[in-house]
Amino acid sequence: MDGLPTQTKSQIIIPQAGKQDKQRQVIIKRYVLYKFFLLMLLTVGVLSGYLLKRQSGIRNVILISIDTCRADHLGCYGFERETTDHIDEIAGEGIVFKNAHTPVPLTLPAHCSMLTGTFPPYHQVHDNLGYKLSYSQ
Repeated sequence: MDGLPTQTKSQIIIPQAGKQDKQRQVIIKRYVLYKFFLLMLLTVGVLSGYLLKRQSGIRNVILISIDTCRADHLGCYGFERETTDHIDEIAGEGIVFKNAHTPVPLTLPAHCSMLTGTFPPYHQVHDNLGYKLSYSQ
């Protein structure tokens, strides 16, 4: 055993949440919120189409965009308290979607995709800051 290093007791190292972990948690939360946001927009779009078919005299579409609203806090998705009476009323007369996706989990690029029907590589809006949709879009 001469010349060989002696082995010591190994220590258990518990990693602490670093800056990257916190940033990842923020990104995940934003992603979930934007998925819900697009879910609500899709619901409004389908409801508008449903109402247009039922009442042929309607020619207007109202697009309601809700940012940072959690699905689990809406009555139409099972929340017990009456916090969203008007949304619940609209949902009760139409179709409620429980699964929707966004091409990007950021408000501005998601809106640009939703309103133009294109993806960020096409409309060139990739973030909330420093970008704007061109007039030709």
